[in-house]
Amino acid sequence: VKQGIAFELAPYFYLGQDISLKDYQRRGGPKYALANTHISFGTVRTQGDSGSTDFALGLRTVFIDAADPMRNPEVSRALGEGYTACFKELSGPDEAEKQAEGCIAKATIAAAKKHDALWNARRMALAVVAGGRLPGSEFRGTHGTGVRAWLGYSERMGPKGQLILSGGYRRNRAETADSNYRALSLGARINFGSAHANLFLEGATEQRSNIGAAVDKSTTGFTGGIEFRAADGVWVSTGVGNGYEGVKKADRMLVLLGLRWGVSAAQRFDPTKP
Repeated sequence: VKQGIAFELAPYFYLGQDISLKDYQRRGGPKYALANTHISFGTVRTQGDSGSTDFALGLRTVFIDAADPMRNPEVSRALGEGYTACFKELSGPDEAEKQAEGCIAKATIAAAKKHDALWNARRMALAVVAGGRLPGSEFRGTHGTGVRAWLGYSERMGPKGQLILSGGYRRNRAETADSNYRALSLGARINFGSAHANLFLEGATEQRSNIGAAVDKSTTGFTGGIEFRAADGVWVSTGVGNGYEGVKKADRMLVLLGLRWGVSAAQRFDPTKP
């Protein structure tokens, strides 16, 4: 069991700021980006060195998310109208609580159906993370272990398709100089399907510079597969390629028709996250 601490916060609200629904739904509004900026921090014991500690500080900002249920007027309207209509029908106090639960469930389902249609909507997000190490878990001798940055953008391609483009920068500082490098990466992914079933094909390349003796100058790979929701809370996926092997591991594996299928409680290839 790894030991450490982790937390995440939205600084916009901790500073006592708020945002109206109108400002939140305004396309490209700076308040929207600030309201969707998150800062995270975590620590863990250094692998192979029980006396030292690794740490990481991250920042993530969402500039555009047309599938945000609070930002989309149709989804928020369906939810609000559903609540209003439902609560107007409430009878006496004896049945009010039970009826209210049914009201909320009915309105939520109606809004969710509209939200599902936005699975391939336009999105853009930026993430940056920096890592470091505390030798002997003391501030003296603290040094960085690397920096990574990602920019992702997705665009709708008709009702069934989605194109995702991504770019990244990596600065890797290893314990030994022959494993150090800097890198720029580019990637693209095409999804075809719906909110509950997707075929996907992805390609990515990374070009490295200032490389150590143990580092390849470049890497290129392709990934393809399928993922679908078999039931509520049950997602099934299979695929080939380095990208497929690198995502979060499935909760359990099955072999069917000569293929290995991963079964998970949540999506492993979430198209809503470029």
